[in-house]
Amino acid sequence: MNHVRDLMRPADGGALQPRRPDHVQMPEPPDLWRPFVRGLWASFGALVVAPALAVLVYLLAFASPLYEAQSQFVVRGDVNRPGGGSLGGAVGAVAALNVNQESSILVRFLPSRALVERLRGTLDVAALYSSPDIDSLSRLAEDADADAVAAYWADKVSASVDPVSGVVTLKVRAYSPEDALTLNQAAMLESETMLNLLLDDSRRDALRVAEQDRERAAEALEDARRELEAFRREAGLLDPNDAGAQAVDLIYELRGQRAALSAQLEAALTSLSPSAPQVRALRTRLSALDDQIAALEAELVPTGGTEGLPVLISRFDALELKRAFAEKSFGRAELTLLRTQAEVERWHLYLTVFDPPTLAAEEVEPRPFWTSGKLFATLAVLWAILALLAAGTMDHRQ
Repeated sequence: MNHVRDLMRPADGGALQPRRPDHVQMPEPPDLWRPFVRGLWASFGALVVAPALAVLVYLLAFASPLYEAQSQFVVRGDVNRPGGGSLGGAVGAVAALNVNQESSILVRFLPSRALVERLRGTLDVAALYSSPDIDSLSRLAEDADADAVAAYWADKVSASVDPVSGVVTLKVRAYSPEDALTLNQAAMLESETMLNLLLDDSRRDALRVAEQDRERAAEALEDARRELEAFRREAGLLDPNDAGAQAVDLIYELRGQRAALSAQLEAALTSLSPSAPQVRALRTRLSALDDQIAALEAELVPTGGTEGLPVLISRFDALELKRAFAEKSFGRAELTLLRTQAEVERWHLYLTVFDPPTLAAEEVEPRPFWTSGKLFATLAVLWAILALLAAGTMDHRQ
């Protein structure tokens, strides 16, 4: 096969001639970037321009206007603070409420499902937001369940509190100025009611603590009285202190009489014999006085392990001191209960509104050009990222 040669016909149609190297022409590679760029621009129109235009047309032609009612208020009330009222101790601690804490509770309560449930008795939130006058994409579904209504309400209300001043700012949006105003006013009213319901719990707790202290003091007083009564029955004395004082006075009196009889006996012995009847009578009386004094002294200082008046007096004084302390504790607990009852009757929280809601003069939404422009910018950034990734992949393939 070596005699076979590579021949080619010249362009003028002459005879076949051997092919020279300069006659070889390589086919040009296909241009893949042109369809790729066309695809990018098509995707840009479909993924960026079309959605932004669709949103713009919808907001301009179909979207229902949204109005906002704003109010500002602070929480005030006649509630004892720690160390600032007549109540103290555990009762004052239970009763005390913090203004910032109350405001924080409101901020969490206003967008919650609990408020929607409370408003249901006076205002149907679901009916206001599912009105047929609202465009189909914006309004709440008529068959929405409680969770969906709560989520829709949370999207239409915002509440914030200034941590320094405690000012609460409430914003409610609706599809008519009247509905926004009505919802804002109703939300503030229910918030005040809710705070006072929480305060009712504090009232009950404060009264419960005071009543428990009074009951414990009454039980302690009753126990002290029973112990004292049992001691009196056991000792057979109403008051050992009085009995001891009477015994001491009687001993002093008998000793005085004995001293007088001793003097008479000595005087009689100077003129009479020891066996004289007068002398024997004086000695008999003197002996009787000695027996009486010894018996009384034995009661005061007994022998044989029995309790005498000093021991009884000591026990009685301890029991009497316990009873007196229990009476004072009961008196203080009774006074605290009365003061607590008087204080909690004055407890009340209310909202001081210094910026009341008003009818909105213009809608806050929709903002068609702003919203569509923001959507366009966001989609354009995402599209640019995807386009760069695709271009890098294309370049790697080539």
